[in-house]
Amino acid sequence: ANDNSEFGVGAKREAIRLVQRIGGNLSIMSVVINHSANEFMTQHSFEKETKVAMDDLDVVKTQAIDAGIDCTTSVHQGENITNEIISASEEKHSDLIVIGRRGKKGLLQSIMGDRTNEILYRSSCSVLVVPKAAEIKGNKILLAIADSSRYSDMAAVAAGKLAVHLNAPILVLTVTSAVLKENSEAMVARICNSLKGDGITIEGKIIVNDKPATTIVETAKVTNTDLIIVGSQGCSELQKTLLGTSVAKRVIGKTECAVLVVKT
Repeated sequence: ANDNSEFGVGAKREAIRLVQRIGGNLSIMSVVINHSANEFMTQHSFEKETKVAMDDLDVVKTQAIDAGIDCTTSVHQGENITNEIISASEEKHSDLIVIGRRGKKGLLQSIMGDRTNEILYRSSCSVLVVPKAAEIKGNKILLAIADSSRYSDMAAVAAGKLAVHLNAPILVLTVTSAVLKENSEAMVARICNSLKGDGITIEGKIIVNDKPATTIVETAKVTNTDLIIVGSQGCSELQKTLLGTSVAKRVIGKTECAVLVVKT
């Protein structure tokens, strides 16, 4: 999903690179607010925005074709940008939405744009959030887990597949309390063992504190991680407390690397 702003540069670049590495088809879209729904936009400015969007998509499509990727582009018109993105992903049966961390509207409101946050909540498929300077080179994947639910298992499966394609080591991290440390150790060991068969270099790490978002971001920085993977939600109170949507949101807002939120 492309909003023609400088904050979408990383998303466009990494979407092309990702499809180039793992295969599949790439569909790039932009949304222009419908003129009839915006009384402050003249017909001329509406047509101008549409042309700018089309021109930008043509540039990205050329880059994708040069990379050997099947790529389609489309400009959607609607009253709500998020609705258009979600609808398009469902119509195309997309398994991944790639977006920038923030866009034109979210810039002054928060470090992570409101639209990005809304897409994370509403999307039925996984979402990759890419800050404009982030590059997924395969240095390291940090898999942040919180409990033994299927959400953590799905995140682990995604991490394993990407690690193979990127030839990247995985750090399985959980941030827990002293009371739950023993359970967390068993959980991390189970996840690590489940990934060993793919020939991936795996390390497990348990950190005891009550600052999961900060810990995940700082660990990613000191370990030269270029991709953080989290599950979308969990079934336990631990998940809600340590790696629920609010924590994932703070991680995305603070880190400079890409974050993949895995949906089931």
